Amino acid sequence: MGDATNTVLIFAGELLKRAESLLVMGLHPSEVIKGYELACTKALAELECASHLTSVLCPLMDGLFTSAIN
Repeated sequence: MGDATNTVLIFAGELLKRAESLLVMGLHPSEVIKGYELACTKALAELECASHLTSVLCPLMDGLFTSAIN
């Protein structure tokens, strides 16, 4: 298990690459930042929702897997 350093660097590089193309299109840097902040907020909300869904579905899935094995 790593500390996800490579993943963070690759992700940050992609964000910068895409930001560059937005800047070339004429967006102001503050608009790009605001867009990334909105995307972060949405992603966190989706992850929170998925975590609740997983906590509900995991016991059901365990029961299904046990039934399938037997």
